[in-house]
Amino acid sequence: MPTIQTKPFVAGNSQAIRLPKDFAYPDNTPLILTKHNGVITIRPVENLSAVPEIFAQIGKQMGEFERIKLDETERNW
Repeated sequence: MPTIQTKPFVAGNSQAIRLPKDFAYPDNTPLILTKHNGVITIRPVENLSAVPEIFAQIGKQMGEFERIKLDETERNW
């Protein structure tokens, strides 16, 4: 497996890295980024069946929070 060394740079309000051609994904490929113990992994979404797991992981990272109680207003549509 090839290995490269690179440095992050700022792009807008985000941090970014350049992927060399040998590491690049096709344009508009949906990607999953995970961070575990300081190691960032980038992988393509294999298919839409992976989407629920992606949201589950995002939810775990966000932690618990209190939902806002909304008024139940009756509507005459």
